[in-house]
Amino acid sequence: ITINGDLIGRLTTISSRQGNFRFLSLPPGGYEMKFELMGFKTVIRKNINLSLGRIVTLNILMETSTLF
Repeated sequence: ITINGDLIGRLTTISSRQGNFRFLSLPPGGYEMKFELMGFKTVIRKNINLSLGRIVTLNILMETSTLF
């Protein structure tokens, strides 16, 4: 999972087996996130707005793709 923001540049993390992940201490602002996993189509979410003291929950559904 990759997150991009104007104030932070690019950060990456790996989700748990259940799909849970965190990016801690992000400054308020707008972000774009990319979800990638071999065997699945990449999902990009734009315009994710964060504010102080707020937890954002994203439910991302990833479709399988064809492996060659």
